[in-house]
Amino acid sequence: MTDSYHHSVYGAYGGDLPRDLDGYVHLTAAAWLAAPVDTGSAGPMTEEQAEELAERARAGTREAEAAVAAWQAR
Repeated sequence: MTDSYHHSVYGAYGGDLPRDLDGYVHLTAAAWLAAPVDTGSAGPMTEEQAEELAERARAGTREAEAAVAAWQAR
């Protein structure tokens, strides 16, 4: 399993996947912590924030995979 992929993999089914400044979706907190992100004046991303983003990315990826599978089953 990959830690990251480009959001364009799922096209329109990618919906609102969280992504870094280069368009990559990260499935682990470690990948988010290493990613280029704009946190504004909030300072560096915390491990808690990174894990929250990773969970959102994993959930969004599952939804996108299900949507693609449903489309392919038509």
